[in-house]
Amino acid sequence: MSPLFPRFAGELAEAAEARARPRRRLHLPIVGASVVVVVAAGGIATAATGVWSPQLGDARRGSPTASATGVPDEQLARLAVLRRPATAGDHGAEVRRALTFISPQGIRGIRTDAVRLLAPAPAGARTAGAEVLIPAQRANGISDALCLFTVDPTEGGGVGCYSTRQVLEGQAVGSMQRNATPTRTERAKRQRLMRRAMRENARRRAIVRRRVAPTLPRGRQARILALRRAYLDAGLLAITVPLRDRTVEAVYSGIVPDGVARVVRRDAGREHVGVVENNLFRITVPGARQGPGTLVWQDADGRVLRTIAPGG
Repeated sequence: MSPLFPRFAGELAEAAEARARPRRRLHLPIVGASVVVVVAAGGIATAATGVWSPQLGDARRGSPTASATGVPDEQLARLAVLRRPATAGDHGAEVRRALTFISPQGIRGIRTDAVRLLAPAPAGARTAGAEVLIPAQRANGISDALCLFTVDPTEGGGVGCYSTRQVLEGQAVGSMQRNATPTRTERAKRQRLMRRAMRENARRRAIVRRRVAPTLPRGRQARILALRRAYLDAGLLAITVPLRDRTVEAVYSGIVPDGVARVVRRDAGREHVGVVENNLFRITVPGARQGPGTLVWQDADGRVLRTIAPGG
């Protein structure tokens, strides 16, 4: 998940959106081989209400709620990282930065006292940065969700939220890939595609605004939320531009329960191994795109604990 055109993407997004709605701002995380522009219609960042009160979200994305409740007993029993006391790293700069990228869309009740830094950014990392565990009361329809946020070394990051059962069954896995730096011609083409997509998005948003205008509430914040829901229903909160890129490496990471000492990824006759620390594994596959593969959990003696086939 690397930035494909960092120098002009932000300026381009800001300018295009400003022509339609001057007060709106844009955030541009780059995911895989697509450019995804997440459009936030306002919002004010607020501090958490738990014992530890970091900033959650920001003025562009809005702020998810916080919760002082503890994680469920089953999660405590299965994940040692949640049983240990919080460290300075758990409340450090990498974690605080990650929490500012969390959007209130789909996530609520972040259990701030249970947030953990699973792994700092590797030295010289260009694909995946720090890995942060963010437990929440509810995320994407999952109760007592365990969200894994992978910080992009340049901007933003990617988040996946899982149930306790998904963690135990080996489904709490995400991936990112880094592509080769685009040429000047490629950047120019992407700029044209992005401008075209943003003009179309602004045109369709204007239609939605005119349609819902008679039903919008009076208060500014209420109007913003109502518009955001209307844009979401119309599929206009994000702009996606598919791109082709030369892949440099893919990185797979995931949450595993206690007892798993390493994870082996098998794909097309190749094996790559990730050592587990803080209930997290991370595997880097050079020269490969993100794709399906078989994961094998092993204990400290090399015994196979579970084999997870693609899609299984």
